[in-house]
Amino acid sequence: MFASRSLLYRHVRPFTSTAAAMADRRVWVLTDGGIQSTLSGLALGKRLGNVELKTVVASKGLQLFPAIVQKYLVDWFLQRKRDDNKLPWYLTLKEGEWAGPQPDFAICSAHDSIPACLAVAKNNPATYSVYVGYPNIPFIHFDQVVLPKYEMEGRLAKLGPFYSKQKNCIATETPLLDLDKGQARHLEQILPSSFNHSPHNITAVVIGGHTPQCRWYSEDASSLADNMQRMVKKLHAKVIVVFTERTSEEAKKKIRQVQSHHADSIVLWDAMVDTETSLARAQVYQSIIDKASRVVITADLDYAVAHAAGKR
Repeated sequence: MFASRSLLYRHVRPFTSTAAAMADRRVWVLTDGGIQSTLSGLALGKRLGNVELKTVVASKGLQLFPAIVQKYLVDWFLQRKRDDNKLPWYLTLKEGEWAGPQPDFAICSAHDSIPACLAVAKNNPATYSVYVGYPNIPFIHFDQVVLPKYEMEGRLAKLGPFYSKQKNCIATETPLLDLDKGQARHLEQILPSSFNHSPHNITAVVIGGHTPQCRWYSEDASSLADNMQRMVKKLHAKVIVVFTERTSEEAKKKIRQVQSHHADSIVLWDAMVDTETSLARAQVYQSIIDKASRVVITADLDYAVAHAAGKR
């Protein structure tokens, strides 16, 4: 682990540690727009330099292929044609600008954004590529991989002793957390005036979705909806429900049925629908977690759990 840290420090060492020098470092944070990926990418990017957040994913055609095949297709496309200022046809840019000077760091925090990170690093060898989390391709395709220790041990142990120790990997005790304080103005368009009467009795409920490790079914959504009704009726709580990028339409439907009967006490915020940009999405989410006196999060959102605990 110490050897892998020295790799990152060696790249950073030519820069001085002053705020002015950090402002000169161009850092691209490449994300798919999800709350977890955006927050984790920003957590590292803000500490490396001047962040430019870009929501960019592989095109639908490229997503049809397995991740490792996508990597080799990106290499093949770049060998045939290379233009640093033009977005490759196999990428979809949803937010930000692609043209301009290439970054010093490319921070990728989402699986669907890996082809974009590979394209940036391949076009500009001076760019240092970092993946935050566990990538779905071998670590060697990035200059550095940063992920929490529990995830590294759980994932790499299955590969055997030869692959369980990666030279370009930094294992942190906890996930990288962006704990910037949220601002009340980000919630003005979301919360009704009734929530101002109970500022210390607000519960945030963050809903994820089905994963192989944490199965989420319609029965679970119904159970959660019943529990929210009890929060309102017995605890007289105000509830802010957050639909993430993982929340299924079926789960949303069941929650909305309950919310329609308690419109003054339950507010819904669909992160991927109600907020247009990734940065605004992260800011609103930070503000919700800060304002809530209690936070309920489904177990599949491991980063959100660590993030909420870090703010307590």
